Amino acid sequence: MTVSGALLPVLAAVLICGYYLGGVRIWRPWIDALARLTAALSTVTYADWLSFCRLLAAVVLQAAFFALLLALLPVDLGSLFPGVPPAPDLIRSILLGIGLLGVGATMCQTILQAAMHLVPHPEFSRSDDWSMLTQSGWMAEFRRTSRALGKPACFVLSAAYIAVEETIFRGVVLQSASGYGPTAAVALSVALFLVAQCTVTVNWRAAIFPLTGAGVLGLVHGVLAVNGVPLALLIVSHIVMFAIPMLVDYGRSP
Repeated sequence: MTVSGALLPVLAAVLICGYYLGGVRIWRPWIDALARLTAALSTVTYADWLSFCRLLAAVVLQAAFFALLLALLPVDLGSLFPGVPPAPDLIRSILLGIGLLGVGATMCQTILQAAMHLVPHPEFSRSDDWSMLTQSGWMAEFRRTSRALGKPACFVLSAAYIAVEETIFRGVVLQSASGYGPTAAVALSVALFLVAQCTVTVNWRAAIFPLTGAGVLGLVHGVLAVNGVPLALLIVSHIVMFAIPMLVDYGRSP
């Protein structure tokens, strides 16, 4: 492994942490200001319009950030997307997404119950109170966007965001860290993926749900990726895991 190769994971980590921890917090106020200026053009409530603007900006700017990573890092996209997966593999990836949703939800509830007893809070005394925290941060943006645009349009935006996100963390990061060995590469991918989930998390209680789900998905997808599972199948699995609760819950009124 050359010196430049050894530094690739470090560069990738610095860029990713810089964007998700710093960049997102920089551009959000500008998008909020733009949403205020254009709110009169919308027929939905200001809160829903603001969430749509934030989500659309997140999709576009994450894609721009991905383009920057491609320019700075030696990523072989051809090896990540070798071709259209066969139908049986697509079905298995859908089932994988459903399974990951079930495991993630079970783990979230377990951790939630433990947190309720170990670190009680007077304003969050019931499981339902803690569960409301899942609607904060990005979850609130997806929910309001679904209400503003309808579930199909919100699904398209969400799928676009997830596709780029999956390519960054199970594609760019794993390729950049491949010289360190599969275990270290997967560990770095999972760690950076967890960092990205904290972008707009309001507090550690609200972070329980996205971090637990990201930990489950990131670990399983990372292991599968380094063992040759095509990225397209992981994207489908990720979309399924996210889409089911989105389509069921995010359209409801708060």
